[in-house]
Amino acid sequence: MDELQKYNRNLSSQEISALCEDQITESSNQSEVLNRTNLVNGTTGVKTIEKDLNVEIYPNPANDNLTIKLPATIKNGSIAIVNQLGQVVSSTNFTSSIVFLDISSLPPSVYFLRINTDAFAIDKQFVKK
Repeated sequence: MDELQKYNRNLSSQEISALCEDQITESSNQSEVLNRTNLVNGTTGVKTIEKDLNVEIYPNPANDNLTIKLPATIKNGSIAIVNQLGQVVSSTNFTSSIVFLDISSLPPSVYFLRINTDAFAIDKQFVKK
């Protein structure tokens, strides 16, 4: 194996497990272990906190308008619409747990909503007809 191949390859499951064991100390807090494991297994070094929150996006697929319903405790943050190339095509701040977005100017495609608040950051997918 030449020098480049040694570093430019996918890790085996044993190597990932070894990395996880090296970075995770014994902890009774399971969420801490899961968060640290996600950092090792993720595709980037950026930590995105995804909680099992009831975030609803409808209609999906959508024509002109999209409604985002966040938990009632979430009142402010930002939303970015990201295309398949990773480009932010639209963004807005919100101050309510229900957000209405006009997507009529977007061409038909699959998009991602990047929702950021003080409590969490989450990506959701939607289809524009």
